[in-house]
Amino acid sequence: MKASKWLSTALAFGGLLAVANSANAVPAYVRQTGFTCNQCHMSWSPTPDFTITGEKFRMNAYRDPFTAEKVEAGQEGAINGKRLVLGLQSYWTFHYRSALLQQSRGTYAPTAAKPAASAVSTTQFSSVGLDYAGPIGEHFGIWTEYYIDGAGAPGNVRGDMTNAEYTVAFATNPGGPGNIIGVVWTNQEIPNDMGFSPFGSTTPAHWFANVPRSGRILPNSRLMTYGFLGDRFLYDVGVIAGWDNTSYDKLSYGGTMGYALGNTDDNQLWLLAFWAAGNDNVPLLTTYTFDQSGVTPVFKAVDAIPGASAYRSGATSYTSVDIGDFYRLEPTVRYAFVDRGHHSVSSSTGFVMEQDKYSDGAKVQNQGWGTSWRYFYDRTIGFSFNLNKTTKFEFTDRNGVVHTAPKKGLGYGVGAIYRVAMNAALELSFNNLQTQVLDQTYNNGWAWNFSWHFLY
Repeated sequence: MKASKWLSTALAFGGLLAVANSANAVPAYVRQTGFTCNQCHMSWSPTPDFTITGEKFRMNAYRDPFTAEKVEAGQEGAINGKRLVLGLQSYWTFHYRSALLQQSRGTYAPTAAKPAASAVSTTQFSSVGLDYAGPIGEHFGIWTEYYIDGAGAPGNVRGDMTNAEYTVAFATNPGGPGNIIGVVWTNQEIPNDMGFSPFGSTTPAHWFANVPRSGRILPNSRLMTYGFLGDRFLYDVGVIAGWDNTSYDKLSYGGTMGYALGNTDDNQLWLLAFWAAGNDNVPLLTTYTFDQSGVTPVFKAVDAIPGASAYRSGATSYTSVDIGDFYRLEPTVRYAFVDRGHHSVSSSTGFVMEQDKYSDGAKVQNQGWGTSWRYFYDRTIGFSFNLNKTTKFEFTDRNGVVHTAPKKGLGYGVGAIYRVAMNAALELSFNNLQTQVLDQTYNNGWAWNFSWHFLY
């Protein structure tokens, strides 16, 4: 069957599912707070964005301290009926992802023939995410996310469980709900501390450098303090042990500065700057693979930009040990509104500037921009698009020779979403694929995917 017929079949199948009854299951935060998903998110698909309510909920250590139910206790040992009864169902959320139909054609060298597109296929069990989340007492909260992947095999075959995300936060509200002061210990990317990810501007930035090619999570840790004052001024600053290690032998610092020009769900407008600097980071030239061939699995550094290691003594990939110093800076504007009649919008636009200097005298500079937008009608039918471009990627090797790793044209993605229920969605997406190779401009590829998400 031709790809066009497969696509027609996918859309018809999507139409049948769209008339299915709404599911009654709801995620953990809804069960705990009584909020609906729509109070904290304009949309959670294909990745979550946040309203001001959701951002403040996150900054308040995953708590709603001014409306949350209090648990009372009487005299020790007394039987007064005011008891705490909690089941696992309150604090666990499961997220199932399935690719109903998918197809792609890879990037290719300028001297190579155009590759054939892959066969249209399905991945019924893409991944299962398990989230444990919620408040701990009056001021602490926790977020964890475990992933069970598909192990690269067809059928109902599960891979390893990865403790992908772990965040413990403390928050207090001096002077009332308009002020938040907190501390967070986390392994997630810097924009995540305030709810400014995973939905972002799609700039070619390297904030989340702890996701290797194989999907496992590198050891890393950040300890940050943050504040949101007068419902307007935002700061976040702290120390980073490393993105591929947890040692304080070398240090990096990072954080966020921001101001909310519009500080309501109906008019959210942020001026933001994310930053990091120091001498411990995953180099811009490097990514990692996860090797499970031995008794103890290990991460191995490999070139993120093919060909880079050839210009280094020993012809091995750079690692964080080789960082002399680095910086990352991403100014960003975020604008959103919800439920203006039938209409809701979420957007993020930014520009990134990054630089690595290595101990052997080599240097890398990366610059680019990106913009991402979502529109939803009645929070049910949605459309999304993003554009991004790498405007500069230069590697000056240890001998002073400058190399480039350009991308061809713009990166882009478009999508359509139908929320079958508040916690279930069908998504159809199309995006181009881009590859960076040293001193070559690769031709772009493409991929499309018709997928199903369900959280409960």
